[in-house]
Amino acid sequence: MSEMVDNRGGNYSTAALTNMEDMLDGYYLPGPGRKHESPTRRLIHHKNSITNHKTRVCNNLERGEYSQIYSVAPGSTYVIEAQGGELPYEIAEKHPKQFYNRVLNQDIKKCRVKNRGRLIFIWTQRPLLKIINSIKKKLVRRMTVELGD
Repeated sequence: MSEMVDNRGGNYSTAALTNMEDMLDGYYLPGPGRKHESPTRRLIHHKNSITNHKTRVCNNLERGEYSQIYSVAPGSTYVIEAQGGELPYEIAEKHPKQFYNRVLNQDIKKCRVKNRGRLIFIWTQRPLLKIINSIKKKLVRRMTVELGD
């Protein structure tokens, strides 16, 4: 419990992470906190940025029936569109394996909105699936080292 309290306070113990660190590539390690000169100016810049990006997305991007716009920082906006529409949450209770199979294997179209008017598209996977695949590859690699081919 004291380790959790220390982690929340910013005193991150790398000893607890050494076993899983090579498995997750430091995915959950805390990053350097950057302070801004003026949080108000940053908030204004973020608001102006998302307003410009949303107008650019509405005018220049053909979106499907289900897409979401995320603005993660000033000047950084993403449009995420899961292929196949909204998730069928009604089958989650009755058929959880079928639900997770559909969620994890669903293709994702990710569009990054650049400040100079460019829209950059990539096809990707859900972050959870990327983590699972990374762990699987590293487990197989470690097992081949330990057990041989």
